[in-house]
Amino acid sequence: MTQKEKKQLTVILTVVAFIALIVILAVPYVRKLNEYNRIIEQRALRIQNLKRQITNKPVLLKEIARVDELMNQSGLLIRAQNEEEATGKLLSMVKKIVEANGGEIKTVNPQARRKGGKNSVKVQVTLLANHEQLVSMLNEMAAAKPILDISGIRLTALMRRSANKMIENNQINVVFDVRSFYLLSPS
Repeated sequence: MTQKEKKQLTVILTVVAFIALIVILAVPYVRKLNEYNRIIEQRALRIQNLKRQITNKPVLLKEIARVDELMNQSGLLIRAQNEEEATGKLLSMVKKIVEANGGEIKTVNPQARRKGGKNSVKVQVTLLANHEQLVSMLNEMAAAKPILDISGIRLTALMRRSANKMIENNQINVVFDVRSFYLLSPS
């Protein structure tokens, strides 16, 4: 290898090493720069959305007040200051409906609220009624305001023993869960 070839090889290797160094340093920098630009664009869009929301705040507050007034007028939700008051109102509603239709409440058990079950209260009710009473109670609960959601209903026909045979008592033991939703009202 001649002196001239050695110089050319040295220059070529130096240029290749310089280009490799630039690529090794520049590529991560360019990627990071692109990522920062994307984040800046997202934040700018978020700021723009927040500014739009701020300018729409009076309109949104009026709409919220209108919806709140509609909810008050509809009577679909229980108005209460806390969950305990809402549970009490739900219990009294169920008791009125059952007693008005001739049923007999045996037990009521307020159920603990599950995670994510905000603004709803649930009560397990056990009662005695005949077929007609049960149908009228369920119809009245289905049409009730505030809304009552009945689930997990279990029916057991009651029997009585008479001279070594079982006779149907025409009574049904009914166990069901009733749930309703409530809105917090100011004190």
